[in-house]
Amino acid sequence: MPYVLKHSFDPDFDHLHLKPKDNDGERVDHFNLGYAQNVRKGHVLAEWEEVSPRQAAALDGRFIFKDKHFPAGANCFVHPKNPDKLLAAADGYVFYLDGKITVKSELNVRGGVDFRTGNIDFVADVVVHGPVRSGFSVSGRNVQVKDVVEAAEVKASGNIDTEAGFKGSGSGLLEAGDKIKVSFCENAQLRSGGNIVVRHSCLHCSIYCGGSLAVQGALMGGDIYSRGLVYVGDVLGGGLGVETRLVLGYAPKLFLEAERLDENLREVLRRLSSHRPGKGTKSPGRDGKSDDSAALAQRFKTLLQAKRELWTNVCPVESIGSCRVVVPGEVRPGVEISIGEAFLRIDRTMRNVVFLRRDKDIVVASPALQGR
Repeated sequence: MPYVLKHSFDPDFDHLHLKPKDNDGERVDHFNLGYAQNVRKGHVLAEWEEVSPRQAAALDGRFIFKDKHFPAGANCFVHPKNPDKLLAAADGYVFYLDGKITVKSELNVRGGVDFRTGNIDFVADVVVHGPVRSGFSVSGRNVQVKDVVEAAEVKASGNIDTEAGFKGSGSGLLEAGDKIKVSFCENAQLRSGGNIVVRHSCLHCSIYCGGSLAVQGALMGGDIYSRGLVYVGDVLGGGLGVETRLVLGYAPKLFLEAERLDENLREVLRRLSSHRPGKGTKSPGRDGKSDDSAALAQRFKTLLQAKRELWTNVCPVESIGSCRVVVPGEVRPGVEISIGEAFLRIDRTMRNVVFLRRDKDIVVASPALQGR
């Protein structure tokens, strides 16, 4: 009896000729094209099924075999307890390579991420050789971008490395579970569980750093939340007309949660203010749903209580004694520095200094780096 090889993926998939999917008459989605066929380690890739000769004649002849011998390539293995199933040996994307089922654990996007590729959502490591265009997203385990990232979102459970910089235009986001390395960043948001290294300048960014932050060039404008040390090699601050705030010694995720609560509170207040007097009045929200006044009022109370509880439980990290701001270059007036509950506003130009907490105050010492 013949056997048919049944696939859990599309054996004819071609990432070079992607087309938007028809969403049953709804708006066509040009952003999610399915650039890669993701598989997880242990996922069933293909399996044998016995068929009759008549059934075989009606099936794709490429996948009809006389013997059950899998066309297995790299990162594939036969199920040890069920020899009729072929499994993935690694997280990655599956495809046919030279006639063999193959799984690769690194996805190379040879061009940029744009309408040709759609968003990239991958289960393992991603390397983008071109730019990530505005409005698109890339996600993976570790993500490397060799060209510029525009007003896009790049997320990684591990590390992010953007070799040509990040021009966020006020809406771009880099979010990594561990470290971020970026050539430069402008008008963007960066979130990391570990350290962040900016090889050149950081201008008007919101940074939430779960480790230490190092900016080798200038850091001007924006809000910086760092669990540990902040190092700025060249210039900190842009003068009195540029707001530059640094907060050290707290878990940055607390401030992210506070901002989320504030945004939700503003939305509830907007809905309440748009109500007209009268029973049963309803107001549409951003999601298109409607709420009556009583439900909105209760929602407001719940959010306000959550915000109070959040700030009640806020306390500095245990390593706050090692938190400091190190600037071998120049610090300009207008910079605000908080280390735990201690606060200092810079009112004059300083050079080659370090800011550290002593008791309940922030003190200034020089040189910035010992031994220099």
